[in-house]
Amino acid sequence: MTNICKQKGDEDTNDFITRVIEAVTKYSGIETPTEVGTEAGVWEILACNAVIKGMLPLLAQHLKGAYVAWAEHPRLADVRRHAKHAQLMFEERQRSKKEAVDKELQIATITMYQNVGRNRDGGYRCKRGPRRGPGRSFCDPDSCFKCGRKGHWREQCSYPAEAASYQAD
Repeated sequence: MTNICKQKGDEDTNDFITRVIEAVTKYSGIETPTEVGTEAGVWEILACNAVIKGMLPLLAQHLKGAYVAWAEHPRLADVRRHAKHAQLMFEERQRSKKEAVDKELQIATITMYQNVGRNRDGGYRCKRGPRRGPGRSFCDPDSCFKCGRKGHWREQCSYPAEAASYQAD
């Protein structure tokens, strides 16, 4: 009965409880009550304990915290209701964690694409244009691509002679 009464990772709590009730009815030898009274009988207590012991640990922990009477007066209908709530809370937590991870990955991807080609100083690597010191091949993103001076872009560059002299070097 122990293998039958273990909840599978992707199993719905209602399906699991139904399976446990069938196992308790089949293997306990205790007659199933025809109607549920105000007091929990032996069969119902056995079924509730089997549900709680076989449930996924996180769901069982939540159920025990939410259903205060489970240890003294467990009722199968209450256990079923609290187990369903525990499953919904667990699924919501899993979904929100996945959304947070997806958002972090999206932000990291955008940041990576924004920084492709940049150097440590925030400039971009230049394949041509003026060098800024010996051995450096990086340009300031706010400077002209031709002459390297700030204040204008390549299209408005009025220093073509310097660019030509650099390219000749």
